[in-house]
Amino acid sequence: MKNLILYITFSFYALPLLAQKRSIDHSVYGRWMGSDKSSFYNSIISKDGKRVIYFAGAARGAFTMFIHELETGWKKEVQGVRTANLIFGDKILIYHLPSDTLVFLNLIDKSIEVIGGVQSYKVPTLLADNLIVYRTKDMEVIVRDFSRQIEKSFQGITDYYLNGPGTSLLLQSEVKVPIPLIYLRRINMANFSADTIFKSNNKVEGLIFDREGNQTIFFVKGNEEKGNTYKIMFLNHEMRRAVTLISENTKGINSELRISPFPAPKFSPNGKRLFFTLRNFEDKSLEEASSNSVKLDVWHYLDKKLQTEQLNESDFSNYINAIYDIKGNNLVAINSGEDDARNVKLSVGGNGDYALVFKKINNDEKFWNQLNKLDVLLVSLKDGTSRTLVKGKTSIETADVNFSPSGNYVIWPDRMEKQYYSYNVNTGQLKKITTKVPVPLFADNTFPSFKVPYGISGWLKDDSFVLINDNFDIWKIDPKGYNKPLNITNNYGRKHKLRLRVSTFDFGELPVFSSNSKILIKVFNLSNWDNGFFQVQLGYGSIDPKLLVMGPYDYIPIVKAKQSEVFIIKRYNCEDAPNLFWTRSFQDFQPISDIHPQSEFNWMTAELIRWKMFDGNENEGILFKPENFDPKLKYPVIFNFYQYPGLLHYFRYPEPSNGEIDIPYFVSNGYVVFRPGIKFIKGRPGYSAYNSTVSAIRYLSKYSWFDSSRLGLSGISYGGYETNYLVTQTNVFAAAAPAAGMSDLVSDYNGLWNNESKQFMYEKSQGRIGVTLWQNPGLYIQNSPIFSANKVKTPILILHNKGDKAVSWGQGVEWFTALRRLGKKAWMLQYDGEEHGLYNYEPRIDYSIRLSQFFDHYLKGDAVPLWMSRGIPAMKKGKDLGLTLDLNGSCGSDCKICQKELHITKKDTRVHNVTKIKNVKYFK
Repeated sequence: MKNLILYITFSFYALPLLAQKRSIDHSVYGRWMGSDKSSFYNSIISKDGKRVIYFAGAARGAFTMFIHELETGWKKEVQGVRTANLIFGDKILIYHLPSDTLVFLNLIDKSIEVIGGVQSYKVPTLLADNLIVYRTKDMEVIVRDFSRQIEKSFQGITDYYLNGPGTSLLLQSEVKVPIPLIYLRRINMANFSADTIFKSNNKVEGLIFDREGNQTIFFVKGNEEKGNTYKIMFLNHEMRRAVTLISENTKGINSELRISPFPAPKFSPNGKRLFFTLRNFEDKSLEEASSNSVKLDVWHYLDKKLQTEQLNESDFSNYINAIYDIKGNNLVAINSGEDDARNVKLSVGGNGDYALVFKKINNDEKFWNQLNKLDVLLVSLKDGTSRTLVKGKTSIETADVNFSPSGNYVIWPDRMEKQYYSYNVNTGQLKKITTKVPVPLFADNTFPSFKVPYGISGWLKDDSFVLINDNFDIWKIDPKGYNKPLNITNNYGRKHKLRLRVSTFDFGELPVFSSNSKILIKVFNLSNWDNGFFQVQLGYGSIDPKLLVMGPYDYIPIVKAKQSEVFIIKRYNCEDAPNLFWTRSFQDFQPISDIHPQSEFNWMTAELIRWKMFDGNENEGILFKPENFDPKLKYPVIFNFYQYPGLLHYFRYPEPSNGEIDIPYFVSNGYVVFRPGIKFIKGRPGYSAYNSTVSAIRYLSKYSWFDSSRLGLSGISYGGYETNYLVTQTNVFAAAAPAAGMSDLVSDYNGLWNNESKQFMYEKSQGRIGVTLWQNPGLYIQNSPIFSANKVKTPILILHNKGDKAVSWGQGVEWFTALRRLGKKAWMLQYDGEEHGLYNYEPRIDYSIRLSQFFDHYLKGDAVPLWMSRGIPAMKKGKDLGLTLDLNGSCGSDCKICQKELHITKKDTRVHNVTKIKNVKYFK
């Protein structure tokens, strides 16, 4: 890594271009404020909407907390803080510094109190906001009540738990002699009286409160010889001692099952039920008896799942979800071992009387394997009885089947019928509810499989209506199937080519509206890709939505003030970094944050391009140009693709490559990048890439700045496959860099994708062949780059790692060895410890440098680096990076660039660390 850092330090210099902004280099990755993906999302706003606290950080740097008073303009920044709490009527801000320092900031007089040596703190999560509890390094827990202006401390505390309302505090302590014991005390926060509610020589695990803070459960470990048994202890606010609620002797738990603390248990919202899991007992004596047995995998043609899937399934998939009625002392097992424990869905969050249980299947094989047809059961939480809602279906997805908010209905889309169904849990009536909607509610996803629903936007109160999307508008549908569907956006989206979707500041569950609510609508303009907001008024029939704002930005709702109509949104586009704004009307936006890391660099612009493909159909793509773009000059262009062009108004922070090119880096350094959409034709994925991309070259070649002799190509995963295919069909590209892409569809078809069969991908999904290998082997051969490797003229840099579980490393090896055998210019990079693409920082930096050197050589005339001219022998692996430019070297005897006396970089005369450049010539 040392050599890599030295290379970054000395290889890239600022551009001496008449006071122009400097280009991005590889040293900026992870340093830009806001580049951490969690920036802004945990923002806080005071109840009255007058103060905003937000957090932003660099991907590889510390976070900063920003405090902003909207009316007065007062601001404050605190380094190293990424979370905080407003308490005491939003008058005091509490935050914890990395130095174990707790800070109280009085937002009225701006005074600060600092307390050192604090490990952690907790505040009430419900209505009460008058106190804080914190623990010091000296194992002292201190309670401070701001309303009563009192403070109480407790010594020797190993852990502490505060309930939601802040009325009860549980303190855990330990004694070592005469025998080790753990004590759990409950502190009444009204008078600080204490009760010892539990003591044991076993530690307390998984302690939780119910929502109101009146009930507590925790786990205590039992006899390890009996399979690490646990029991669940229970305490409510009226009890003075915790009692055993559930143990291995509880009725309903047979001898083969054990209580498990994982995944974490939870109370129902009303506190009447406890949900937890049971697992199969692992008899260690059986393991010992089989220790000398042969270890083998038996693959059976009637197995529901491949051995690779079975061996890699988590234990969680074999768990049983159980529910315990606390007052009724009744335990019900919700699912069996044949069901998918991970996808049990509870009515009304557990307050309702039912759960949805799905048969455990291999979803990718359900279209052909009779053992993997989907069954959906409606299970009673009272007695465990069940009703079958769906039996043996292939056109219904588990994620699509859900309860209505009040639990009266189960609703789902059938992707083959292209209709929605509702099931009334009270009457048992099943209805097809969308037959009278006159427009499609399902999208053509370009896959050979079933259509995809546009989805559900929300519900009206009491489950009276459900809001279902079409491509453009939103429909109000009666789940009973009686009332005529109503287009609440009055077909406005369809008429004006706008996609309208419900927007909300309440994240998580689908929103529920009253019959006369005003609904905020997020809008996407399909003509120019602008975004904005509309407003729809319910209760007035079908009327046009009201335009609030529309522009060349994207808008992300962040948070709303609880007691004021003040909204915080994140706004950005390609040219402007994300920042927070506040608004009352969604028509006037006032800035809160002021973060513009791109301003000192030669940044980029994004432009929507439309053109006719060879087959006569229209396509769309995004053209990225440097901020200092000069149409009088000639520019090298890199084509980068996957399936869709991406977002026009998305801000792309510079980041080291994961296998994909970093668009900001290349554009800032004098490239133009084009991302075409790929319009797929069933059975012809390779030609689809050709039709979409090469036709774009024909279109863009009309521009004088477009240098058709300096075109590059790059893509990862499926984009890597498309790159591999294109270089077998055209010689227009001067360099190509596929990453983790397929090369031989015949061998890949019967391979594995994360331990599952890949056949589904080609028959029904992304591979888009649409038939089996034996139904039409010609399609697999025609779409496989490997069978046309002899036609390749383009130099290729392949990235493929041994650990790739999505596209086998063998696909990269097969491609490289074929090209090598044919005498083609090809290099392959393989990073130890990496999988499908690159994830770790050091390999990503290394690859970013090599990728830029590769394209700079073939598209800009830079000198070839040593790793390209000489390679790196295996014995020098990890010792010699070969990144130094080899001015006297060559990538091949026929390379015209290497034959030149001088290697030109660009008009700004960037200097390399190897030698000085004399008599500089420029590309025009």
